Amino acid sequence: MDSLELKDGGIVILLYFVLPFTRLIRKKSFLSLIYIFLAFSSTSLSAAVIQFPDQELASEYVMPVFKNTKVILNRNITLSKRIEWRISGAFRTDEPFYNPLSAFTSLSFYWNEFHSIGLSGLYFFPGLSKTGNKLNDEKEGGVPVRCPPGAQSQCVEGRRTFNAGLAPHPLFAGFLNYQFSPLYGKISITKTIVLSFALYSFFGGGAIWLQNGGAPLVMVPAINFGIGQRFYFNRYFALDGGIDFLMYRGPNAVLEKMVKLPGKKDPARPDYKEFKQEILLRFLVRFGITILI
Repeated sequence: MDSLELKDGGIVILLYFVLPFTRLIRKKSFLSLIYIFLAFSSTSLSAAVIQFPDQELASEYVMPVFKNTKVILNRNITLSKRIEWRISGAFRTDEPFYNPLSAFTSLSFYWNEFHSIGLSGLYFFPGLSKTGNKLNDEKEGGVPVRCPPGAQSQCVEGRRTFNAGLAPHPLFAGFLNYQFSPLYGKISITKTIVLSFALYSFFGGGAIWLQNGGAPLVMVPAINFGIGQRFYFNRYFALDGGIDFLMYRGPNAVLEKMVKLPGKKDPARPDYKEFKQEILLRFLVRFGITILI
């Protein structure tokens, strides 16, 4: 070996110089520690290095292949060949003028544990939001109107209001959806209570019907997509929550003809064609229950 090692002869020489000094020390325990240290030093310093030829070392490995591989063992909740019924309440967080509450329901069929197809419906509760009612309040809402000095005879002071209810807005919607459930797992609540959970996503197309006062409903194409999660309490019942997105081309509710000036009559309902058409995106937070049949 190229490295310098202390052989047995070196240990003997070291003992020759150390032993005379140990005679001055009468404590047997100290002498025992020295002998133990020298014994281990001799063993470690004279250790040999073992080398193996590269030809004898493994250069490849083989992964075992199992038949009938199962991704999930002991799955408590099975979805294949079953019907799923969902009932939820939804809240539109980005709705400025209209009632943000809505009701959601869907009926889907799973042809295996991961894929399903079904129909869904969404009903939008009528009425205005707090902001919409405030903009249409002639006493405390709206925008104050002040006449310039010397023009009191030509204008009326008061509040300029805006009635968003005169604009077309969603009443209900229907979609044909594809749903994908890629993840299934279990979570332990206590030592004896274990809940199964599943993550899912969906995408679909359909239509939204807009109400426009006494005029006939206006139907516009729409798409919806989102994600969600379920917590199963047994094979038939689960809690469901998710985030949904609606996208459609509809009218912008802000129109100058819908503004009422102080001292003027209530504005008439504008025609649907007078509204500017835009791509609208609505965001919904949904919570409800799921029933498996």
